[in-house]
Amino acid sequence: MRPTPDRVRETLFNWLHTSLHSSRCLDLFAGSGGLSFEAASRGAKSVVMVEKHRRAAQLLNDNIQVLQASETIQLHNVSAYDYLNSAKSAFDIIFLDPPFRQGHIEKTLSLIFQHKLLLDQGLIYLEYEAEINIDLSPWNFKILKQSQAGQSCALLLRYEI
Repeated sequence: MRPTPDRVRETLFNWLHTSLHSSRCLDLFAGSGGLSFEAASRGAKSVVMVEKHRRAAQLLNDNIQVLQASETIQLHNVSAYDYLNSAKSAFDIIFLDPPFRQGHIEKTLSLIFQHKLLLDQGLIYLEYEAEINIDLSPWNFKILKQSQAGQSCALLLRYEI
């Protein structure tokens, strides 16, 4: 697991402060769950966490129970790809922070758009390794914010039809 550092997470939620209230969020590759728990604590209407690793998912579930957040946060212990191929509803905000150096970004974005899982004017937070170049041209995104902290780059993207 590579949790989003506190400073980066603070920047992200400063970017999102006006968009989170009553939003429906999807956290693919949830890992430690920091982004999901933060979104829920800042007013998201619902948060779907997706984490394929069984032990990590069990820890996330334990934290959901301890925080009494099961009405807001739903956990799926499947791969991001399996979830995207079976999802039934679209989201206002998608957190996409996949494991580095495994080539998940383009495939994940393709599935999100193939299955229409991001609402018009929806936001994607994308965190990726600084040494790669991401080709966003297949999708109609406007870059709203961007930052770099060490080896991590972050983009806040808005989807515009």
